[in-house]
Amino acid sequence: MPERQLIRNEPTVLETSIRSVRKSVFQVYNTTRSTLGDLVDKWIGIEKDVENTLKEVAPKGEETILPGAIYVGIAGMAGSILARNRTTHFVPCGSDGQECFRFDSSPR
Repeated sequence: MPERQLIRNEPTVLETSIRSVRKSVFQVYNTTRSTLGDLVDKWIGIEKDVENTLKEVAPKGEETILPGAIYVGIAGMAGSILARNRTTHFVPCGSDGQECFRFDSSPR
């Protein structure tokens, strides 16, 4: 049986460069993957905190939080419309200002 010899060639410049680039890309990939995993974990934690807060704040029983949120949203939009319209003023109806209020949209 013939004797076998191991022939070892030194890596070329191209092989060395490719190895270096592969190691760098793999390191960046692992770092990015780890960072994104941490970011997703933080986001899930924030979602759970918000969910727990809403569960604590939400009324118990048959009433849900959505109708209240709708009322608040509509009131906020109405308030912003009234505040933006500069010609609309609240004017007291009575002489002492305690009886009622009416809208006065006449220009001043």
